[in-house]
Amino acid sequence: MILLASSSITINKPVDVVFNYLINMENYHEWYPGVIKVDSQDELNCETVGKIYKEHLSIAGNDAAMFIEVAQCDKNRLFLMQGQLAEILTQMTVEFTEVAEAYCEVHLKYHCRNAELDSTSEIIISLRDELGVRTHDAAKNLKGCLEKHIKGVEQ
Repeated sequence: MILLASSSITINKPVDVVFNYLINMENYHEWYPGVIKVDSQDELNCETVGKIYKEHLSIAGNDAAMFIEVAQCDKNRLFLMQGQLAEILTQMTVEFTEVAEAYCEVHLKYHCRNAELDSTSEIIISLRDELGVRTHDAAKNLKGCLEKHIKGVEQ
């Protein structure tokens, strides 16, 4: 796998609150820049492996859509989503660490799963530049959303 972007941030909320908000991918557009909306495609719970969403996003100045699927979900520890964006085969990995009673550290990483690409591929270089900025901003946005008690986030 090729690392495209990563960012970490500490959020002043308990790990279970952060985890429950973040694994609901219908919240993704609220904190990740360039995501227009995410729609559930089935009736499975958001933590269920195999849960499918359709993500509508703007990337490289163009609107696109891709199906994303929950690949792994370990309560309050790890959440992994895999997407089918053209040849990229994306993966979002989020690790959660409780650093104090009401503080959670979030490690957010994006990878390309396509073994036919390498780190010198033009598309990888372009994505790294764009996703690097977005992921850094996303971490700050996520912290802001959760610490400001937005609708739907438990206290």
